[in-house]
Amino acid sequence: MSGAARSHAAELVEAETLLLGAEQRAADPGASYRLYARLAAEGSAQAALNAGVLSAQGIGCVSDWGAGLDWLLHAACLGARPARRQLAALAGRSEPRIASGEASSEALWRNIRSEINLEALLTPPAADVLNESPAIHVVRGFAPPHLASWLIKAAQGRLQAGLVHDSKTGAATQHTMRTAETASMNILAKDMVVLVMQERAARATCVPVANHEPPNVISYQPGQQFEPHYDYVDPAIPHFQLELMLQGQRVITCVTYLNDAFDGAATEFPRLNRSFKGGVGDVLIFHNVTPDGRVDPRTLHAGRPPTRGRKWVLSQWLRNRAQPVL
Repeated sequence: MSGAARSHAAELVEAETLLLGAEQRAADPGASYRLYARLAAEGSAQAALNAGVLSAQGIGCVSDWGAGLDWLLHAACLGARPARRQLAALAGRSEPRIASGEASSEALWRNIRSEINLEALLTPPAADVLNESPAIHVVRGFAPPHLASWLIKAAQGRLQAGLVHDSKTGAATQHTMRTAETASMNILAKDMVVLVMQERAARATCVPVANHEPPNVISYQPGQQFEPHYDYVDPAIPHFQLELMLQGQRVITCVTYLNDAFDGAATEFPRLNRSFKGGVGDVLIFHNVTPDGRVDPRTLHAGRPPTRGRKWVLSQWLRNRAQPVL
């Protein structure tokens, strides 16, 4: 490793610490973004990838999707295949040498960057009403199929046991009611495809990305499930008062079906006698609270197990307050 590479590696660690904070050290996202930008200008492809994510989401800087894509292009021109693959996915290019990031022509990648229609990419189709009260909507084709496949691949190798919040202790623990596995797309795991899905959810719900928890890709193998539960944070439980004070209420849930090669595995609302099984890219959007902000027990729902095949979904929880950088 060259001296410059060693210096960049150390400074990348420093930029991450600035982004997230550390023990007895407050986070400084603005300083993190500036450091990533400097390192990218000095030739660090990883810094350019990170600067792109922060630019698009508006962490440490004003949200600017054009700048985010330009950082992604910069990383691609520096030779980063993950950046090239993201540009190809966002542009809808499926040719093998392009989709794999193998193609190395800088002019090609600049052209692919210019092909990306941001407004079309970030704007979801119109929603259909599935249930009036509580409000449940469906957006068909919310995730284009190639982006749905991207999310499945991004989660593979990162899945962990799903957790539930214990009402007695407030801690997140494993429980037999939730046997599906999950991969958190937090700020260190996010890429521009994940951010596209967040922005689409923001536009479909009018809840800004700043209020979103990190999305989760969830995998259900045959027999795995999430038994009936609520997504809202119950204000009647003392252990959850601090969470509500700091992070606010989970007001909306978005569940996007990423594949359809399975049987069973519907999303059920037992108190509404409703059941939904989406096609590839369809999203189910439901409000966990009433229009005046009270939690709505009618939103009790379950992720039923597949009887054949493997179900993949993207789960997004949207709150009524800005979230910490996670």
